[in-house]
Amino acid sequence: MIPAEHLDTYARLLVEHAVSLRPDQDLYVRGSSEHDDFALRVGEAAYGIARSVSYHLVDAERLAQLIRRGTPEQIELYCAKERAFHAEIIEKGGALIYLSNHYELPEPVQEAVHANPRGWAMFIQNRQEIFSHLAKPTTRRLFAATSAPAATPRWANKLFPTLEEATALERLWRLLLGVSLADRSDALEHVRARAATQRQRETALNQLGITALHITGNGNDLKLALSRRARWVGTGFQTASGQSCYPNFPSEEIFTAPDRRKAEGRLVASHPLRLYNGIEIDNLVLEFRAGRVVAFQSDNGREAFAKWLQTDDGARRLGEIGLVSQDSGISRAGTRFDFNNLDENTAAHLALGQTLPFTIENSENLTETELQALGWNRSAIHTDVLFGSEKVTIRATRSRVGEVVLIDEGRWGEGL
Repeated sequence: MIPAEHLDTYARLLVEHAVSLRPDQDLYVRGSSEHDDFALRVGEAAYGIARSVSYHLVDAERLAQLIRRGTPEQIELYCAKERAFHAEIIEKGGALIYLSNHYELPEPVQEAVHANPRGWAMFIQNRQEIFSHLAKPTTRRLFAATSAPAATPRWANKLFPTLEEATALERLWRLLLGVSLADRSDALEHVRARAATQRQRETALNQLGITALHITGNGNDLKLALSRRARWVGTGFQTASGQSCYPNFPSEEIFTAPDRRKAEGRLVASHPLRLYNGIEIDNLVLEFRAGRVVAFQSDNGREAFAKWLQTDDGARRLGEIGLVSQDSGISRAGTRFDFNNLDENTAAHLALGQTLPFTIENSENLTETELQALGWNRSAIHTDVLFGSEKVTIRATRSRVGEVVLIDEGRWGEGL
C-alpha cells in the first residue's frame, strides 16, 4: 500500500519547493482526469497558502469526442479556452503545477485519432499555436510553473505489464516518491540540499566560461561549440517577480545552449529514443556536419525518424546539451520510466530542436534575430537523445582554464 503521508509530502514539495507558492497567490493544477486523486492532495497542500486553487484536468473521453466529432471551429474554440487558461495565470501572477505521465495517448484518444486523423491534425496545429503563444511569457519568466510526474494505472500497466494493476501502480508510485525524495523524513531539507549541490555545480560550470565540448567513448566522437552567451542551468530559475521555481521536478541535470551551427562528428545513443508519436528508435547513430544531422543509422523506425528530422530546419540541429552523472538518484533507480522528464535525468544527452531560452544569458531582453546570432535554435520539436554511459567522457576543450573533464567515464569530473 502506498503510504498516504508520502503522497502528501510529494504534494507539499511541489507547492512549497517546485513553484515556491506565495501567500495569497492563485494556484492552477493541470493534468488529466487520471490525476484527480493526487491533484486533490496538491490542492490540500496549497489551501493554507494560496488565495485560490483551480483545477484543469482533461478527460480523455471528452477530448476523444472533440477530435472525433468536432468541426474546425469547435476545435479552435477548445484551444482558445486553453490559451485563455494560460493568459489568466499570467494576468493574475499565478503559479502552475502540471501533472504529467508517460507519452502514450489514452485509448479513447487513440481510437479518435484513427477515426478522424484530420481532426487530430487540426488539434495538434492549434496546440502548436498555444505553445508559440506561450514562448514569449516563458522567455520573460512571467509566471512560476513546474511539470511533475504523477502515477496513473495506464502508465503503471505500461511499465509493469506482468503485475496486477494495483501492484503496478504501487510500484510506480514508490519509484516516483523515491526519486523525488518524498519518501524521506525531512524531505524538504533533502530536496533543498540536492538543489544546493546542483547550484554549486551550476556556478562552477558558468565560472569556467566553456565555449567548446568534445564527447568521446562508446563510439562517440562529437565536437560542438556552445553559444558565446551560454548559461548553465540546473536549479531552476527566478521569475521576473523573484519567485523561485523548477520547470521540471525532480531533476538532476545541468544543461545549456549549444551553437546550432557548430557540431561535427558522430553521436551514439545509449538508450532507445521514443518519438512523441510513440515510435521507438533503437541503436540510433547520428552524423553531424556544420551543425546539422546529415546522416543517421538505426535498427528500426528509420522512416519515422527521417520524417521527424523534416519537421523544420531546426529539427536537424542541436538545442541543448545536458550533463547527468550515472550515479544520479534517478539513474540509480534503474528504471526506464518511458517519460522524458525523468529518463533525461538518467544519462547525459543532446536535444535536437528548440533551444530553451533561459539557457542564453539575458535572453528575455533579446530579439529572435539577436538570439539566432548567438546560435539559438528554433524548432517545433525538442527531442532528447541520451548518449551518456559509464564509457562516455565529456571534456570542455576550451574554457578560461584550458581543457577540463566535465564527465569522466559517466560521472562528474573532479571539482564538480
